[in-house]
Amino acid sequence: MHVRAAVRSDIAALAAVFARAFNDDLLFAALHPLRNEFPDDFVASFERSFQMLFCRRNALILLAEDDATGKAAGVAVWIRDGTLGGKDVNPRAGLLLGARPSFNRPPGCTVR
Repeated sequence: MHVRAAVRSDIAALAAVFARAFNDDLLFAALHPLRNEFPDDFVASFERSFQMLFCRRNALILLAEDDATGKAAGVAVWIRDGTLGGKDVNPRAGLLLGARPSFNRPPGCTVR
C-alpha cells in the first residue's frame, strides 16, 4: 500500500472510494435515498465535494493505492481550522509531507 497526497486528477478515484465506503451508511442513506437506483449521481456528489475540498487551503487529502494494481484503495481527508503563527495553514502544500509550503489558493479555484 502506497499513500500519497491526492491531486485533482484523482477526483474520480477518490469519489469512487467514498461511494463504496459510504453506500451502506445510515447518514448517506438519508441524504441520498436513491443512491442504489442512481449510483452515478451518488459518485458525482462526492466528486463535487472533492472539487471544493481541493480549493480549500486548509484541506489535506491523501490517497492510498494498492501496490499490486495501482488502484485507489483508501482515502483520508483532514481539514485544519485556525492558523499557525498567524499564517494560513496549507498541509496539502507540504507542512505535513515535508515539502516547501505555499499559502496560495490552488489554480482554478473559485470557491473557498
